[in-house]
Amino acid sequence: MLVSNNAGNAEIGLAALLKAGRVRKLICSFPRQADSYVFDGLYRSGKLELELVPQGNLAERIRAAGAGIGAFFTPTGFGTRWPRARRPAASAGATTCSNTRSTPIRADQGAAGRPLGNLVYRKAGRNFGR
Repeated sequence: MLVSNNAGNAEIGLAALLKAGRVRKLICSFPRQADSYVFDGLYRSGKLELELVPQGNLAERIRAAGAGIGAFFTPTGFGTRWPRARRPAASAGATTCSNTRSTPIRADQGAAGRPLGNLVYRKAGRNFGR
């Protein structure tokens, strides 16, 4: 399983992992770009499973795992056909949330730990979450 905000470009980076058959499931918020033909081919042939998640929900699901939160509800998608189940929406104070429960995404451990608890990942992007 690979978690990213996109599916890579051309045949480099994440797309190289996809092309090599190293990924069976992709969780991301924006899988398609102009040159994402590797992802397109694998997904359309059924060789790659996709879980499409809004960008904010993706970040919150990763954060929730680190904070030990088991699941949470979000207002994203409220009032649309996005929630699969047709149960009443949950209400948290003044905010009405969709009836779709979001579960945390647990990441692999980092390659090295720093004294303050931050993990350092080998070849990870440095442009998200700063």
